[in-house]
Amino acid sequence: MGATRGGRALVSVLPVMLLACGVFAAWLFLTMQRPTAVYVGRLSDFPPSADPYFVDVDNDMLFVVNTGSQLLVLEPRFHTSDDIFNCDVKWVPTNERFEDPCSGAKFTPTGEWIEVSYLIKTIDQRGLSRYPVEVRGDELWLTAKVLIPGRLIATAVP
Repeated sequence: MGATRGGRALVSVLPVMLLACGVFAAWLFLTMQRPTAVYVGRLSDFPPSADPYFVDVDNDMLFVVNTGSQLLVLEPRFHTSDDIFNCDVKWVPTNERFEDPCSGAKFTPTGEWIEVSYLIKTIDQRGLSRYPVEVRGDELWLTAKVLIPGRLIATAVP
């Protein structure tokens, strides 16, 4: 008879424990940092162009590039491996490319590495970082908190 009462007590406590675990799992899910979709603008604001668009997105200045076949949102800051040179790249229309005034790095309109005019031994040869984008109807959205590093061509020489 004692074993039966103990079994009943366990059976009556089990749903409470399962409920507590479920509540904890729900709280954990809701409080986790998740990527957030951020509105960039209407697609009609970014028609295909040889020049990128410099856009304020959620208080961050970003480059939107629409080549007609690619739609990209690029981070304008080129990060060097030693973090000495962290400048915003500039679009230079006469050269039709991005240029970093601090390191001398040069990039194609889609953010791919071209060359560096000086300091080549102190920086990684890497393209510009970009954000994942999503098109929803006529709207362009990016995924915040997810930055895809530029393609690495060569690592810095120590």
